[in-house]
Parts: sequence; structure tokens; C-alpha cells
Amino acid sequence: MTPVRRFRLPSFLSLPLVLVLWACPGGATNPPGPPADLSINPAGKTFTAGDAPVIFTATGSQSSPALTWTLDPPTAGTLSATTGLSVQFTPPATVAAAVTAKLTAATTGGAVKATANLTINPVPSVYADPVAGSDANDGSQAKPFKTLKQALSVVKANGTIILMAGTYDGASGETWNYKVPDKVTIKANSSGVIFATTTANTEGLTFLGDGALRFATMNGFSQALTADKGAQTLVGVTIHGTAGNQRGLAWNGAAAATLTDCVFNTTGVAMWLTATASVNMTGGSLADPSDNVIAQNQSQLSLKTVDVSGGIMDLNQSSYASLDHVTMHDVGSYAIYVRSGSPFLSINGGSFVNSSHQANVVDNEGGSVVIDGASFNNDGTVVGGTGGNVVIRNTSITGAPSYGLYIGSGMSFKMRNTYVAGNAYGITISDASGGVDLGTASDPGGNTILDNRNYSNSSGYNLGGSWGSTNIVQAVGNTWNANLQGSDGAGHYGSQLLVCPGSYVTLTLYNSECSAGAQVQY
Repeated sequence: MTPVRRFRLPSFLSLPLVLVLWACPGGATNPPGPPADLSINPAGKTFTAGDAPVIFTATGSQSSPALTWTLDPPTAGTLSATTGLSVQFTPPATVAAAVTAKLTAATTGGAVKATANLTINPVPSVYADPVAGSDANDGSQAKPFKTLKQALSVVKANGTIILMAGTYDGASGETWNYKVPDKVTIKANSSGVIFATTTANTEGLTFLGDGALRFATMNGFSQALTADKGAQTLVGVTIHGTAGNQRGLAWNGAAAATLTDCVFNTTGVAMWLTATASVNMTGGSLADPSDNVIAQNQSQLSLKTVDVSGGIMDLNQSSYASLDHVTMHDVGSYAIYVRSGSPFLSINGGSFVNSSHQANVVDNEGGSVVIDGASFNNDGTVVGGTGGNVVIRNTSITGAPSYGLYIGSGMSFKMRNTYVAGNAYGITISDASGGVDLGTASDPGGNTILDNRNYSNSSGYNLGGSWGSTNIVQAVGNTWNANLQGSDGAGHYGSQLLVCPGSYVTLTLYNSECSAGAQVQY
């Protein structure tokens, strides 16, 4: 039998084999290489608020469409996208102080990043001083311009022109008829900033878009302020007029103005509104002896806590006016003229005193009028005219030297919870064909109509007129003088139909003007 031979590896081979076998079970791995490169171009940039957008691009071995862009803080501007090889950065329109931000591009998971440093500075203010300035200066606070004209030529959008006290007029180098660029604010550094001209037919400022004017006085311009578009803010502006046809504010097109504590002491028209222009005024005053407001087309006017005196407010076509707690006094003609067409007037609260003793506070030719919670005292006829619709609620009408209310041809009239007393004549109706509703069985009037015989007319009446027998005046649920012409001791009537007797009785429902057969439903 042949013996079996056994072979043994040489000792110098056994160790490497063992080492190889030891390394195999986990598989082979490549050692990590150096980080991939990524950069942003431009690597950083300084902006002024309102500057044009800039494109930032990521480059390097890791730049791919999968890159993600972020801005820190996110309020420092806007990005056109959040992924991709490039992104457009738009700085904010305005900043109150310098802002620093980081624009970062990162690979998926954020393993590789690159950052660009951004700075956004405020738009620098431009300064002018009519006393100590020079138009050869740079317009800084230390070296102000002399004229507003020069300041307007260099100011940037969203910038501010700051004016030192003094008079800006021809003597200081102003030529006027200036255009205010879009998104520019003009404001006084202190009181005593005056814009003035003595040259006829000279316009002041025309806003080319959004803008503001703060705490300046304007004297002598044929048209002080003009706008055809944009939104404007006026604060503490005073406009005096000396030219015969002077307009304080002429707003056209779609221009929209917000006024706070402004004063108009003009001599032609304080405000002229056309097209779809709008003015929203809070506080301040209007005092023009001719026209305080002319509103045409579809323009809109809102007055809140404004003092109005002098001239009329003239509403035309489809204009809209809202008077909220306005004080109107010492108006020499019609206080408010609501012309034919479809103007709308809303009066909410407020006091109306000492207007013309001959004319109407509201003369309605065909528009719609709503009066709620107002007080009229010692005025001309509160509401008069022909046509249109009038609704009066929760209002006091006293002391009129003529008619308290006059309802003309075709006017639709409704009154609730209103006090009509102490006028020469209470309510006069010349034509009830449009419908006169002083209260119905289903909706009682709640009005008090009595003692309408003031110092100027000892033979006045509460309700009178000559509307004939074809239309019935509804007057259910009111309080009249007690124990007169069928009323009870509390001044009330039962549900009954009274027919005008055609005779005069002092302080009763009718006087001799009442046409025989006219009917009132109580």
C-alpha cells in the first residue's frame, strides 16, 4: 500500500493568504477624496434698495440642476427660484437701515455649499436748503442743494427729499411746474417750508406715480397739486390760493390720494376730481368761497372729521361722496349739490350749521342721498330739489328759517326716527308721485314732527304742500303736536286716512297751501 502524502504550504505563504482572507469579508472601499469645489459668481454684491435684479450663478464640479438656493434672512429680498444652476436676486424696494444677507447654493443634502455675501443699503435722502444750500453741492445733509428742482433731478425711486425751512420760490431759484418721479417722498425737516409763486398760471407739483408730500405750505399756484395715476399721501399740507381760478388739488385718471390733517384755503376749487380718481381725507379743513369739491364721472370722495366752510360740494354724473362726522358751516350757497345722473351722497353723523338761509344744504336733482345720525341747525332747507332718492334716519333738523325739508317733483323720500322741529315750515311736499314714506303700518316712522313755527314765521306748519289727491303720503307711527287736528294728548294718531281740508290752522298739519283732497295715511 502506497502511503498518502500530505502537502503543507510554505510558512512564508501562509500569512499573506490569511491576511487577504481577513480583508475580503467586508468588500473593498475607496478612501474619501478631497471635497468637490463649488463657487458663486458674483461672490458678493452691495445694493441700494430698489436696485435692478442681479443673476447669481453657481460653478464648479458639483454645480448641477439639483443645487438648492436659500437666502438668509429670507426678508432681505426675493429669489426667482430655489433650484437650478442660477438664480435672480431682487433687493427690496425700501429698507430702513443697511441689511446684510447670505445667498447660499448647496448640493442635495447640503454636503457642498457656497455663499455670496450681500449688503442692501437704504436709498440715500437728498437735502435742499433755500437759505444755505447750493445747487453745486452733492445734495447730502452736509452739502444740501438750494432748490427743490435740483433735488428732484437726482432723487432715486423710493428716495426722500428732505427740505430745510425757508421759502422755495423764484427768488431762491425755483421755476415750478415740477414733475415728482414715481415713488418719491418730499417732506419738511421742520416747520416753515413754503412753496410759493407770484407768476400767473403756474402749477406746483405733478405726481407721476406713487408719492408723498409732508408738512409743506403752498401759496399762489394756479394748480397746486396734480396726479393722473398712482397712490399719493399728503400729510399736514396747507394750500393757500390767490389766483382767480386756482385749484388746490386736481386728481384725474385713476389717481388715489390719502390726506391727513391737510388745510385748503383756496379761491377757486379746493379739490377737482374726474374719471375714477379718489380722495380719502381725514382731519383738516376745506374753505373755498366758490367750490370746495367738484366730483365728476366715477370719482370718489371720502371725508372724515373734516371742517368744511365757504363754497359748495358739487357731485356730478356717477360720482360718490361719503361724509363721516363732518362739520359743515357758513356755506354761502348750496352746501352740497347732487346733480342729475346717478351721484351718491352718504352723510354719517356730523354737524351742519349756519348754511345759506336761502338755499338747500343738500339740493338733489336726481342722485341718491342717505343721511344717518346727522344734526342740521339754523340752515337753509336741509334737503330739497327734484327727482332722485332720499333716505333720512336718526337725524335732527331744527331752526331752518325756511323749509326744513322740501320734496320736489318725482323725489322718492323716506324718513325714520328723525326730529323735525322749530323750523319755519317742517315738511313741504310739492309732488308726492315719487313716493313719500314717513312711516307705514309695517314700518312705523318713529319721527317727531312738531312746533315748526320759528321766530321768522309765526304761521308755520308741520306738514304741508299741494301734492293733490292722486298720491297718498304715508305717515304712520309719528309724534306731532298734541291735541291738534285729530291727534291725541301724546301727539299720536290712530290708523286713519286724513284729507287736507284746504284751510289754514296754525301749527297743525296743513296750511292754506295744501290742495284740497290731498291725503295722508296715519
